Parts: sequence; structure tokens; C-alpha cells
Amino acid sequence: MVMATQNPAEHYGTYPLPESQMDRFLLRVSLGYPHKAIERDLLRERAGADPVAKLQPVVQLDAVRMLQDGVETIRVEDALIDYAMQIVEETRRHPSITVGVSTRGVLAWYRAAQAAALAAGREFVIPDDLKVLAVPCLAHRLVLAQTHDSLGRSRLESERLVNEIIGRVAVPT
Repeated sequence: MVMATQNPAEHYGTYPLPESQMDRFLLRVSLGYPHKAIERDLLRERAGADPVAKLQPVVQLDAVRMLQDGVETIRVEDALIDYAMQIVEETRRHPSITVGVSTRGVLAWYRAAQAAALAAGREFVIPDDLKVLAVPCLAHRLVLAQTHDSLGRSRLESERLVNEIIGRVAVPT
């Protein structure tokens, strides 16, 4: 598992990744700032030794592997596959998007929806699984037609476009 961080407001010393590398990340999430009380606790915990040095595993590797295997058993109805494909195709022909979601991207979105269903205790994917994961799974994979001078604005625009497309494509019944 690989996790990466980037502060889009101050990315001095970091370089934006090429599209082919961005496409390899399953999700892009923004954490924002922690709640004031949590941040205060973080400061208090740092008064002594580094708490990171005391971290202990909270899950065993076999449990992670069992969950990973379980994801593959989650059903996705053909109507939802068609729904996902309509959304992906819209990203590929939208006038504001130069490069839409790749095959790797739609496969990642599909698998993430299965994982969401498993986490919710279901044996099947529902439209909301796809809708909730659309922006985190798809927005960072888009190359916008107009170059923006700010990573933050480009990010917001790609998220807006995914939401726009999601809002236009009819949910299967």
C-alpha cells in the first residue's frame, strides 16, 4: 500500500505527477484541518517522546488479506456497470476534459465500490457506493482542457466536473 501527501497550497519542492502516475492512485482525499480539540491533543502528545515510535498494529495481515479477498465476492449488477460506464464515457467526451477516466480508473472505481459495500455489510453494490466514490476515485484522473495556474483550482474544477456528470447521468432503477 502506498500513501502520498501533497499540500496543494504550498507545493514548493514537490512536482506534480504525470497523468500516468496520478492514474495509479486509487483515491484522492482531502483531510482538511483537524478539529481544534484534536489538534490540541496532538500538541499535548508531542510534549514527551514521539508517539509514532509507540504505534502498534491494529489489524493483522491475514485479516487484511481476508477483506481484500472478500471484496471480489461483492456483486455488481449489469445495470450498475452500465451506469458506471456512462459516467466514464461522459468524462471522455466532455468539452472541458482533454483526457477522461482510463480503463484503469474505472476498474479502480468498480473495486472501491465493492469495498464500500463490503464495509457496509452488504453482498452487493448500490448506486450510492459509486456516487460517493466518484470524486475521490475519478477526479484526479482527469486532464482538463484548460490549464489552470493553480493546482487547487484545477482540483476544484475536476471535482466540479465529476459532480456535474454524476448529476446528469440517470441512476438505474
